[in-house]
Amino acid sequence: MSSLGRIQKASAEWNQKRLETLDFINRSVKQKDDARDTFDDVDKALEFYNQAHPDGEIVLPYRPVLEDFLTNLLQNIIITFL
Repeated sequence: MSSLGRIQKASAEWNQKRLETLDFINRSVKQKDDARDTFDDVDKALEFYNQAHPDGEIVLPYRPVLEDFLTNLLQNIIITFL
């Protein structure tokens, strides 16, 4: 699989994890009657949830970037042309 294909797959998995996290937070705050609104932004939802529930802090995994999937040779080629 090419670097581009691997980054696309990793990005899709990362986005799915963000959506699952957002769904979890929305369900959790509703169950605890903390919900003033339903969150549609994962970063804001995480900030609110982690402030309201410091004992169970949630952290999203590292966001994959293309450089994570490039070979050293390809990186050298890119650097050469820049």
